[in-house]
Amino acid sequence: MAKKKIDKKNNELTGIIVGIVVPVIAIIFYYLFENPTSFILFVKQIFMGSTYTRIFGVCIVPDFVVFFIFRYQKRFKAAEGVSIATLLYLLFIVVLKYI
Repeated sequence: MAKKKIDKKNNELTGIIVGIVVPVIAIIFYYLFENPTSFILFVKQIFMGSTYTRIFGVCIVPDFVVFFIFRYQKRFKAAEGVSIATLLYLLFIVVLKYI
């Protein structure tokens, strides 16, 4: 009887962590390539201005790429975790926009 290989990276927690970290890295890249201001001013502009929805919206796109990579690798639990993290980001955007 063949033993089933256990994939330790295929769980929701891994997906949630990756789903949260990837947009943060995307925001840093967005800052490095698109914004000439200081980082502190950039963060203030995100939360005080109207740019946060655009920036967070653009930075969630890499989560979809990671989601499809996990799906392609048949790591469905990790893909589910990325979906949860993406929904948390979207909820955060809605809260910032309307509250």
